[in-house]
Amino acid sequence: AEDNSLRSDPDEDLKSLRYDERRHPDISLDSGDEVMAKGFSGDTVEIKLRLEPEDATRFCVKLLCSPNLKEETILTYDRKQQQFEIDFEKASREKVIYRNGPTTLRKGNLKQVIPFSLKEGEVLDLNIFVDRSVIEVFVNSRICLVQRVYPTRKDSTQFRLFSEDGKVQASRLTKWEMDATNPW
Repeated sequence: AEDNSLRSDPDEDLKSLRYDERRHPDISLDSGDEVMAKGFSGDTVEIKLRLEPEDATRFCVKLLCSPNLKEETILTYDRKQQQFEIDFEKASREKVIYRNGPTTLRKGNLKQVIPFSLKEGEVLDLNIFVDRSVIEVFVNSRICLVQRVYPTRKDSTQFRLFSEDGKVQASRLTKWEMDATNPW
């Protein structure tokens, strides 16, 4: 970047895989709201959006959700803790063994925590890639969050926005279907 910090952005060539662009009107979330973005479902998609917290401290998105939320992967930004949490406790109905180096993660602890501080007045610009079992989230061109999940339900494709405790504005919502990068 101009200030010599490392940038983290998706490769420009990924744009060649996009098709079927959809845009969604801005969404205003209040405390406790959870909204499914209609037309944003899919398991091989790119989604871009901006989240502007007003007074919310815990908010963000849910990916690969089943309609009854039996399966879901929850990405939460916590402004007080200055961190992202990827909760993949309910990402699969099957018993999946997740490893973190030599450690095996167990049910009740299927969470990844990533430090990230928002600067004063900064918003979250998210560029999310979902490729069936791989989720990559590029945040403000500063970090990339990656998590492998194993949804088993064919209907685990919903995209939702939520706020736990305050107002958040979601804008610039754009979604593309993505061609497969691996033909087999």
